[in-house]
Amino acid sequence: MSADSLANFFIDKSIEEGKGLNNYRLQLISYIAYGWVLATLNEDLTDGEGFQAWDVGPIMPSVYHQLKHLRSESIDNLAVEYYFEENHLVHRWIKNKDTLHVLNKVWAIYKGFSTKNLKAEVRKKGSPWEINFDRAHQFNVIDKDEVKYFYAKEIESLINSVKVS
Repeated sequence: MSADSLANFFIDKSIEEGKGLNNYRLQLISYIAYGWVLATLNEDLTDGEGFQAWDVGPIMPSVYHQLKHLRSESIDNLAVEYYFEENHLVHRWIKNKDTLHVLNKVWAIYKGFSTKNLKAEVRKKGSPWEINFDRAHQFNVIDKDEVKYFYAKEIESLINSVKVS
């Protein structure tokens, strides 16, 4: 897994469904998915890169920098990894069925959220972003175990809120 493969899942979904997805929205939904997969499968989709606590919210630096030239425009190309020595590009993909199942659930739930609502979701009181964000020392890495624990509680709360008849 890599940060690019996580980004590519959501970029591909947004293109396939005609849903505009800019770099910031990609960061927000990728962070939520990162949390869901950590909580349910104990799998780090970023291969250790994780997310940093920036003033705007949780950011996956490698993906952010790769796409920042687009500013707020919709992303229409997949994230790539460039191998200088071999002079070629590689598109990374997630292939694990369980992981894809969780990511599809995250997409189904959050794709309709406004950017404002996604931002509120990741910046909730007591969230890993809030705990790790420090205006004086921006770019702190958000602790993976905090993300896992927070999203385990979020998922449990979501499940408990569903009424079964």
